[in-house]
Amino acid sequence: PGEQRCAHAGAGEFAHERLVECGTGLCCGRLGYPRRALRLQECARVVASEYDDELPRGYSELTALPGVGDYTASAVMSFAYGERIAVVDTNIRRVLSRVFLGEESLGGSASPLERALADCVLPAGARDATTWNQAVMELGALVCTAKQPQCRISISPSSSSEAMHRSSCARSGHSSAARAYTSTPP
Repeated sequence: PGEQRCAHAGAGEFAHERLVECGTGLCCGRLGYPRRALRLQECARVVASEYDDELPRGYSELTALPGVGDYTASAVMSFAYGERIAVVDTNIRRVLSRVFLGEESLGGSASPLERALADCVLPAGARDATTWNQAVMELGALVCTAKQPQCRISISPSSSSEAMHRSSCARSGHSSAARAYTSTPP
């Protein structure tokens, strides 16, 4: 549905699962879809009223919207606007953690090290960066999976991958990321 319809629709139009009132507000079904639908509606209202029905283009403006965090803002900027920004979802974190850190990603939000690593290996051009984000996301979803990986990545960092990561960070002007990587034991 369009932004105007989302902004003016009743909660029942989006949240068909049971909603339960609790002490801190609405608690929603097991997977949180009704809550996400309500946040999407709230976001649409803000976009309609404060941005004249145009989704903002800046990272800080996007993350200020209800329900929009780092991953969503980065994905919108990369995939919708073609900007050079690292998108760090679960699949990308898994691939990068296995390849460059020699360990499994722990889940949860991206750590500063994971964000810095994703920034370091991101290609320089915006078009290439967008393609990279999509490709690594698909690699993690289809090949380098969490439970039955089809990739042959040894979970043990080699000196060549460490050197490649450090030099990649240094070349791209992310010396602090290179320092964070080398100071973090695998």
